[in-house]
Amino acid sequence: MVNIAGSEARIESKGKVGCTEYGIIECRRRNYISGYREKPELKYQVSMGFMLLTRPFSDLLKGEPIRFPDLVKLLIQKGKKPVRFPFSGYWKDIGCHTDYEKATEDLRR
Repeated sequence: MVNIAGSEARIESKGKVGCTEYGIIECRRRNYISGYREKPELKYQVSMGFMLLTRPFSDLLKGEPIRFPDLVKLLIQKGKKPVRFPFSGYWKDIGCHTDYEKATEDLRR
């Protein structure tokens, strides 16, 4: 399997930009407002749902089913250092209705 920078796991990720329809209130302590952002543009990395594990770590799972988010948390809890692999090609989350429609439309072209 792929081993990047000594990591036992690699998670494929895609950069996304989204907006919120709300003003975001930032608080430092208690209820004191420290900042306010009106409908900010949010930039973040999303998991594409693909993961590569090296054999030593995959053996720890013992063939038991585990949800993807729980697996990532388990990696971190066990002191592993999962890395992200940024993907720049075409990708749509077909589990999301709007992405599914867009992917279907793109395939028809």
